[in-house]
Amino acid sequence: MLIYQISYQSPHEHFLDIECRISQIAEEKTYLKLPAWRPGRYELQNYAKNIQQFAIFDNTNNPIPFKKINKNCWEVSTKNITEIVVRYNYYAFQMDAGGAYVDDNQLYLNFVNCLIYVDNQMDIPCEVRLQLPSNYEIACGLPKIQKHTLKAENYHRLVDSPLIASANLKYRTYDVNGVPFHIWIKGDWLPDWEVLLIDFERFTRFQIGVMGEFPEKEYHFLCQILPYKAYHGVEHQNSTVICFGSAETMNEENNYQEFLSICSHELFHAWNICKIRPAEMMPYDYSKEIYFETGFVVEGITTYYGELALARSGVWKSQQFVAEMNKVFKKHFENFGRFNSSLIESSMDLWVDGYTSMNTAPNRKVSIYQKGSIVSMILDLEIRVRTQNQRSLDDVLRLLWQEYGKKQKGYTLQDYINVCEQVAGGSLKQYFDDCIFGKRPLEQVLEPLVENFALRLIINHYNTGSEIFGFQTVQKDGVTIVSLIEPNSNAAKVLSLQDEIIAVNDRKVENNLNVLIADKQTVILTIFRQRMLYHIVLTVNKESYLKEYTLQIQQNSENSKKENLVSWLGYV
Repeated sequence: MLIYQISYQSPHEHFLDIECRISQIAEEKTYLKLPAWRPGRYELQNYAKNIQQFAIFDNTNNPIPFKKINKNCWEVSTKNITEIVVRYNYYAFQMDAGGAYVDDNQLYLNFVNCLIYVDNQMDIPCEVRLQLPSNYEIACGLPKIQKHTLKAENYHRLVDSPLIASANLKYRTYDVNGVPFHIWIKGDWLPDWEVLLIDFERFTRFQIGVMGEFPEKEYHFLCQILPYKAYHGVEHQNSTVICFGSAETMNEENNYQEFLSICSHELFHAWNICKIRPAEMMPYDYSKEIYFETGFVVEGITTYYGELALARSGVWKSQQFVAEMNKVFKKHFENFGRFNSSLIESSMDLWVDGYTSMNTAPNRKVSIYQKGSIVSMILDLEIRVRTQNQRSLDDVLRLLWQEYGKKQKGYTLQDYINVCEQVAGGSLKQYFDDCIFGKRPLEQVLEPLVENFALRLIINHYNTGSEIFGFQTVQKDGVTIVSLIEPNSNAAKVLSLQDEIIAVNDRKVENNLNVLIADKQTVILTIFRQRMLYHIVLTVNKESYLKEYTLQIQQNSENSKKENLVSWLGYV
């Protein structure tokens, strides 16, 4: 058994003291590793950067020689030694859904951040002993063997089971089909529990109905409600961590609906990735990147179903689902990487720059979340049209669960294609060539398809503001910064990303750029670029200014199309 002990002395300094006892050692050299990444975030995190002190002892407390051989691995001399004790501290000051954090109000841990392992002992039981204030309660998907002691069947289960420990957790539970679902809230938010529990029960019941069964005996929503704006969730086998804020705006309708959306999204991951997993990830190797082509399945389908569940369960009406999809459309169609990278290429490049656009080539890739969601909707509608609503993407997911997830068998890209074609009753080569392997503009696919569901794809040209010139800006620290440039516009010929616009026609810009350039055909922009002053002449080019793509329900559509919409979304 691997035994971990975690304590801390000065929580305001954010350091954890960790001890790991490893026995049954038979090798002359033992290699201790700390994960370099975590499931759910496909980029290197290099958690070893948070270790300040590191030492190793035998079972009589004598120091043992060791050396660090790469970024996250230590080589230990263990000739004639059967048990070692590793002691180190870890800087726990990352408050997001995948981090570790300690202060005088809570201990929040993703064990994958901070617990070392040995390759040949990853499948043996683990025990975690936490030294906590006596009034702390633990919210976690692992079973307790004492008040502050947890056990896990193996290392994989341990590091897939985050926890929040605090004296002031809010808690409620609900039941669906005999499965208990636990909602834990840490933070300054008192929800309307009656409404919250009804909404959670609805989308949970829908998801279980789609998949046929829930893959775990229980499930925990661990919610960090923060005093500032936040939006982040991470999936786990029988739990999720949600970081959301700000706390004082949680009861505002838009924020509450976004909170429901992220919770529904993460719950669907209990099937899609936690169980239905790409073959490349069977099992996880925490020491290095794992490249896989099906990121659009892992995250795109989950993004789509997270919101679809809210509509089809009755939490949302059809109009609200369409409005949320239009937000996804905006992000996708204003990402000109769609002309340069396919979903397959962007899935592979997650490990390169999948979560940031900073310090990377602009317009380099698409999002597996946004484009992945849209192409999931396209596939769902395509199957429904082909089968007269007798089958849908639901059937694809159920088949993936039965043939792969439930059997703990990883799927390949070709497996996914085969399952989709089996459900559709024929070839989907055109769909995969256009939407997955290729870069065909999705509006060309969407426009004729959505008409079958009493929807219309509306394409509007912006005719005011900076968009008419082909660029957009954001406000940062009171400065107007160029944030988006359409590649084929006149703006692309003279502007750079991150340019600071300080004046229009010699008039100072004070968060009023669009007012100053309204109805102008030509403007002189005064900008700072790398702290150098420039004057730029910009002329409207009406052939290439930015466009807005939105879905709109057509109330006057023929009844058969309205019936398709109801079959898809459940409500009109």
